[in-house]
Order: sequence, then structure tokens, then C-alpha cells
Amino acid sequence: LGLVQSEVIASLVDQVAEGSYLDLFETVDRLIQNGKNINQFVKDMIDYYRDLMMAASAGASPKVIKTSADIGVFQVQAKKLGLNRILYDLGQLIELDQQMKWSTNSRIMLEMTLVKLAQPMTVQAVQQVPTVPAVGATSISAAYAPRAESSGTKPVNREIAPRSPQEQKPAAEKAATESPVEMLVEAQEGDADASVIQGKWQEIIQYLTRKKKASVRALLVEGTFVGASGKIVQIGYPEIYGFHLNAIRKDENRIEVEKAILAVTGYAVRAQFDFLDAFQTKKDRTDEGDDSLEALKEALGEHAEKLEIIE
Repeated sequence: LGLVQSEVIASLVDQVAEGSYLDLFETVDRLIQNGKNINQFVKDMIDYYRDLMMAASAGASPKVIKTSADIGVFQVQAKKLGLNRILYDLGQLIELDQQMKWSTNSRIMLEMTLVKLAQPMTVQAVQQVPTVPAVGATSISAAYAPRAESSGTKPVNREIAPRSPQEQKPAAEKAATESPVEMLVEAQEGDADASVIQGKWQEIIQYLTRKKKASVRALLVEGTFVGASGKIVQIGYPEIYGFHLNAIRKDENRIEVEKAILAVTGYAVRAQFDFLDAFQTKKDRTDEGDDSLEALKEALGEHAEKLEIIE
């Protein structure tokens, strides 16, 4: 890494540690304006975090630090972040680097990852550290495993205990129990009204902002409300947003979207995410089926009323 690039990344690491979202976005914007290659910048960040990892675990020695940043800066940042958080952030950046190979939205993906890293670390997230992926693991995240700090305590028993009744609940029901939704309107009975949800779509996105769910908001804002059928709400994404689609399908993100819809519209729904083209294909097939049924009824004439439709 060059000295200037190292200084930029050092500043970015401080912004992540302090949760300075506006500064993060401005730094990324300056990189774009200066013509920096985002993919290469992420690789440089990985190298920088590698040196932070070395500084936090083996000391900030010139023998192990490869980047051009001030050794003193590494010592301060390594102490501020701590080894577990450095490992967590490094794992996220490695996964981002892998995902960016198949995306044309490098800037958005970088901003999303930085927002995620800048969020207050939960105990679970801090304890998750990347290890060598097991055979069949599809990503760095799949290789994360909880790890206790070495403090002279007895080894943790890693045998899998039977799940409690609470743990066996469906994800949505469990989330609702653990974190009640702050309702902005009265709960509505019956099927979801597509026109109501469409009219309040921006309020739903703003609700996520107020609840400090910045990463979920960043995923949802690139989607388009397609429609509602019964208690299913359909949200579609253009082909270029495959990364966003895969991320928002995860239970923890989907549930936050469903809670936002419930809070703003009163409708308890299940969010369904897919590519826009896939939703259109399903609609075309449904329309073709309706046309075929009408043609069959017309051909049967007076016997049509004896026709039994099995859905």
C-alpha cells in the first residue's frame, strides 16, 4: 500500500470504529470522485486489516507489518478495536471481495459493508471469528464459530444441547416475542391491501431508518414493491442486485422488513423476495392459465358449471 492510500484507509478504520456514518459515505464519495478502483481499494483494506490483526496479536513490529502506515497508528487502532472485532471486520471484507467479483454495484456493496461494520457490535458478532472454511462451506460467514476469550476460565463445552421450546419457535414468531413491534397504526385483520402498502412504501423504508436498521434499509431501498396476495407481500429486484436479494432473504433481514410493514400498515405479512423478471414470469403463467380456463368453459358450454376447479 502507498502512504496516501494507507492514510485514507487508516481514517476509514477510525470512522468505522467511531460509527461515523456520514464521514464514511463522504470518504467513499471522494474515492469515486478521484477515480479510485473500488475493487482494488477493498483488497487494500484487507491488507490493512491483516496488518491490524498482526498488530493486535503479535505486536506492531516492522517484521510483520507490510503496509506503509505509521506503526504507532496500528498500535492505537489495534488496541481500540480489539482482536475479535478486527477478525470480524476482516472476515466481512474478505466476503465482500468475493461477492464483488459478480456485481456491477461495487460502490453500494462497499457502503453497505462499511455501515454494517460501523454498527455497534453485539456480543455474538464480536465473538464470531473467521476460521478456515469447512468442506462444503460457501462463504467466510459460513465458517464463523463462537469463540470465548481466553481468560483462564474452564473450556467451553461445545456439545449441542437439545433446543428449548423458545428456540424451536419459527424465526418470525420468536422475533416478535423477543422484540415487540412499535405499532404506528392499529393492527389490520384479513388480507393485505396492496394499494395501502404501495402508498406507504417510503414510510416503511423510513421506519427502518428510525429503528437504526441501516443495513436492512440499504437492501430494501433497491427493491420494488410488486404486489400483495393474501398475506404475502412480493418485493422484486433487478438482475444486477443479486447480492441485495440474497442478503435480504436471510431470516434476520426479512423479519425486520415484515416488522416494518406491520408497524406502518398494520398488516402482518410474509415478505417474498425474488427477481422482478421471476415475478413477471409467474404473472404471465397465471394469466395464461386464466385464459385457458375461460376457453375451456366456453367450449363446454352449458356443461361448464359441472367443471370442478382444484387449486
